[in-house]
Amino acid sequence: MNTAWLAPQDPRWSAALAGLAHDVYHLPEYVELAAGDEGGEAVAFWAEYDGHTMLVPLLERRLPESLGCDAIWHDAAGPYGYPAPLLSPGADVGSFVSAMCDAAVDRGLVTAFVRLHPLLRPSGGDWSDSVDDVRMVRVEHGQTVFVDLALDEDEQWGQVRSRLRSQIRKLTREGFSVAWNDWSRYGEFVAIYEQTMRQVAASRRYFFGADYFYGLKAALGDRLHLGLVEAPGGGGEIAAAGVFTEVDGLVEYHLGGTHDDWRRAGPSRLLFDSARRFFGAEGGRGNRALHLGGGLGGGEDSLFRFKAGFSKCRAHFDTLRWTLDPDANRQIESVWRKVNRTDTFKPGFFPRYRQVPPTTPKPDALDARPVCS
Repeated sequence: MNTAWLAPQDPRWSAALAGLAHDVYHLPEYVELAAGDEGGEAVAFWAEYDGHTMLVPLLERRLPESLGCDAIWHDAAGPYGYPAPLLSPGADVGSFVSAMCDAAVDRGLVTAFVRLHPLLRPSGGDWSDSVDDVRMVRVEHGQTVFVDLALDEDEQWGQVRSRLRSQIRKLTREGFSVAWNDWSRYGEFVAIYEQTMRQVAASRRYFFGADYFYGLKAALGDRLHLGLVEAPGGGGEIAAAGVFTEVDGLVEYHLGGTHDDWRRAGPSRLLFDSARRFFGAEGGRGNRALHLGGGLGGGEDSLFRFKAGFSKCRAHFDTLRWTLDPDANRQIESVWRKVNRTDTFKPGFFPRYRQVPPTTPKPDALDARPVCS
């Protein structure tokens, strides 16, 4: 089996995607952008054997400095979104997974946190059944919502909740309208997005900033789309806006927001309704699904319920917690216990050595902390 760790510029990365069903989160340009925003180095594990290909996009990261292990080992996580491992249908999952484990140990990678794609399920069934349970665990997080764009307009509209249909009609009657891809107004979208994150008291993780958004446009080009809901009155004021990605027949609602002055009107309802038509058969774009995502943390919260009003189609969101080098992981966890003077790990946190303990060690403990050997 041929294996390699690829940089985004390696032509084998794009060549592999040409033969695999994929989404925006697998593109080398996207992973490289995410590395600049989230930290780490953009890499992809690539393997080829017997006419089959495996590709796993990752952000490779140094371990916490407090553990003193950064020069020895690293770990990895998928970039923001759903960058699931990709594998040719019919391939022997166990052989490819074992090959990645071996290559990871040689590289000094200890763990990998991988988000699966709700609409691109790994071939070969449940990957966590293919290896020792100690090394790979699949965790279910909840449902996501998508619109089946293969359905005709009547079927799609019929899946929209009756109350939501009435609200969409009302927005249209009041004079709200949707425009697509007027990039001269991209800066207005960025401002609205940041305003929305402040309004909902979002965590710092969701304040991407102008550099990220303009980098996203530069990286994706015409695979990124800007939807703008214009307020009534003819003044051209933007009431809500969002960016969507379009790759290999899959459309993702990426990020969006609503202007504070128009929040009560709910103009984003019109944006999502327009998106299913723009990216579907009516728009002539030939996509198969519009993925709206789920609630925060996979929960069925108000955000999930809002998205669920647009379609009855559901998918499941899972993650893989992959211990690539069990021996190294045990040693690092032992160091974490000594550094933090506790044996208590937060349940469900992965990798466990990255969690911040509930209490901070005394200064003398930090001064005398052990170093990985």
